[in-house]
Amino acid sequence: MASLSAVVSHAADQTADPERALANFNAWVDAFQSPSPYLRSIEEHPDAIKPLMAIFAASQSLSNVLRTEPELAGILLESGFDRRPNYQEEADRAWQGAPTLEAALDRLRWMKRRDFLAIAALDCLDRIELTDTVERLSDLADAVVQAALDIAHNFVAPSQVCIIAFGKLGGRELNYSSDIDLVMLTKDEPAPNDLKVAEALIRALSGQMRRGILYRTDMRLRPEGRFGRLVRSLGATRSYYEHWAEPWERQALIKARRCAGNAETGRDFERFARAFAYRAGLQEKELEAIRAMKRRAESETEKAGETETNIKLGRGGIRDIEFVAQLLQLAHGGRNPRLQTRSTLAALARLAEAGFLEADEAKSLADAYRFLRHVEHRLQLLEEHQTHLLPNDERKRIAKLMGAPETFEKRLDACRHSAREALERHFYGGQSLQSRTDSLDLAVFKDQNGAEQALKSMGSETSYGVPFPEAAETFAQIKSELVAACARSVDPDLALKSLASLAASTPNPGQMFAMFRDSPQTLSRLAELAAIPRLWSMLMRRPELIDSLFDEQTADTEARTGFEIKPGAWSRIAFRERLRSGARFVWGIIDRRQLALELTSFADAVLLTAKTEAGLDNESAIAAMGRLGARRPGLGSDWDVVLIGNNGAAAEKFLQLCNEAVEKGEIPPIDSRLRPEGRSGALIRSIDYYEEYYARHAEPWERLAAVNLRIIGDDPHGYGQRLQNALMSRPVSPESRTEMNRLRLRMKSERKQKGLDLKFADGGMADIELTMQLAVLERSAENHRLRAIYDQLAEARDWQWLTEGALPATANPMREAMTEASAIVERVWTRGGCK
Repeated sequence: MASLSAVVSHAADQTADPERALANFNAWVDAFQSPSPYLRSIEEHPDAIKPLMAIFAASQSLSNVLRTEPELAGILLESGFDRRPNYQEEADRAWQGAPTLEAALDRLRWMKRRDFLAIAALDCLDRIELTDTVERLSDLADAVVQAALDIAHNFVAPSQVCIIAFGKLGGRELNYSSDIDLVMLTKDEPAPNDLKVAEALIRALSGQMRRGILYRTDMRLRPEGRFGRLVRSLGATRSYYEHWAEPWERQALIKARRCAGNAETGRDFERFARAFAYRAGLQEKELEAIRAMKRRAESETEKAGETETNIKLGRGGIRDIEFVAQLLQLAHGGRNPRLQTRSTLAALARLAEAGFLEADEAKSLADAYRFLRHVEHRLQLLEEHQTHLLPNDERKRIAKLMGAPETFEKRLDACRHSAREALERHFYGGQSLQSRTDSLDLAVFKDQNGAEQALKSMGSETSYGVPFPEAAETFAQIKSELVAACARSVDPDLALKSLASLAASTPNPGQMFAMFRDSPQTLSRLAELAAIPRLWSMLMRRPELIDSLFDEQTADTEARTGFEIKPGAWSRIAFRERLRSGARFVWGIIDRRQLALELTSFADAVLLTAKTEAGLDNESAIAAMGRLGARRPGLGSDWDVVLIGNNGAAAEKFLQLCNEAVEKGEIPPIDSRLRPEGRSGALIRSIDYYEEYYARHAEPWERLAAVNLRIIGDDPHGYGQRLQNALMSRPVSPESRTEMNRLRLRMKSERKQKGLDLKFADGGMADIELTMQLAVLERSAENHRLRAIYDQLAEARDWQWLTEGALPATANPMREAMTEASAIVERVWTRGGCK
């Protein structure tokens, strides 16, 4: 039997760094009070020392761990240590029976260290392939996250939180020193316990304890990034992606995978993520946004002087290969389900099978990916730092650890060349990065000189005559993304011009640019709004409202109702909510019908608050007319109202308060001319007067207008029903029909605009409204059931009452035409039309 010293010396000589291996072995032995059992095992089984010596040669960080906890080496000296354990069972066993949360986490850290050590040893001995290495590291992380969550459930509170992994953990491609990117979801609205558990889980994973941390945990991939809620419901998360997500967030969903927590919620999210990521094709605007993000990352790498030394982010690095695979997956995965894989190597192989990569190119990229990931692992094992830098003074050592010191540099250059060549061909369309950047900056603008000047002004180092060099530096980081965001808007020139004006009016634009850098979705949404003149004009009057446009209320896909407005602030709140609703409509979060409901809801709240401030008593009422009465107002609609009651002074005060808010631009114009006798009539009349007027004296056009009459708020005295009964008690005579038609034709001739007039054209919105109103007047007088149906469904903003006998054949086409025309008018109005 060979002596112990001979066994150790021989094993050290077989490693890439014999001197380091021997030094670390001796330090490990010295750390024991009694190393005899371990040394005896090595002497009796000489091959058992090989895993241990491989670690001592390749990883100083793990060697240091073995100095502090030398007994951990036992796993490496066991026969069969290369088996693939059930990490979840081991993690669960590790903490069971712990008396405190801290003790449970300490035991879990010990288990993680032990199994991490075994994986590293197998890798250093080349006993497992790259895919096996990264899958073991990922499965170990999954088990630790689940165990940490279970510990939080046991010691903090129960919850139904689901943990979604993104990035390398999501793709089961974890390296030795990766952050783990996590997002936390619940099936329904998060309960207080869910938030407590989420916070406890983050502390458990990334909190420093005696045995260090479990994993650096990054939560910034959650909706709205670091500004977003820590835990969101599945519905709110889906809503965010459907209405707010940037192209890079769609790209990130390729890797999304449940790693712990509620399984049902995880399955639901994974189904959504796959459908959303692989929806049909990849639009040029989305591709340009992803390119802009990649350019920014490369620019930062270049500024750091790491273009040639960073094997992940540098030229021809790991990220180049990942971008090629993911770009082609996004472009073709919707029609080719086999491309819908989280694994980079699997994606490359399947892209070749499907013909989107040449077989030789796919093999070259796969070989390069394996080699670069292998280099990455060797770098990180040295000190277990999150590094991707290959400095000159470490290259020889890494080459030895890779087992090919003579060919390392040549192989590295070849891999990086093939990776970059593929990126240039597939990602940048064959052009060099610089030429692609130059053409991007101005190609999307009609006035390229103006665009150049706008970009130059935004990148200036001064604002208000004060130097802000950091603003210029930050702007340089977001310039490409800003251009891409403007390109996605309806008017890139106007969007850029508007954003430049905003920057010029901001005392410290660097803060705004930093917000854009940290939250690309904010930049994208604001650029979209900057191309909408009327809404942007509103925002520039109150730029402090920008933050309110990016809160949870704005992201909600349901129409917001039930506004509560405090006296004294109603006009300013109305302005904010009108702007918010307009932004939600422009961004596609709500449709035209939901927009009308929101506008109606806060208009009602505003008017009722003004009524209270004016001193109108409970015997008084506000009746909405026109589009507001029908619950179909637009952003450019006046608010038509009439007042019911007896207090003339309070009525005058009400109108004065409203007109003051109108003059400030905080609410739309108030129009009270639909009252009896119009401008020359009394501002407020009693309910008895209105009842008598509509039953006996109202002109045909007044009867038509009153069809939309609606009492705002509670109606304890039944004014609405009394007025409806009076209005519909009189049949429509042939003479009235003739007068109504004459009025319709006169309005068309007087008000029709040049070009396409959606309102007054034949078959336009005015004709549909007149038909609806006339049908109500003609049929409801003889059909009380129809009147009740109308009253009920008008509240629900629906025209299904027409199918109950009024206009059954044309009800649905009319409704569809009105809905479509209203949406078009709304969008045209926001862009400065429909005067």
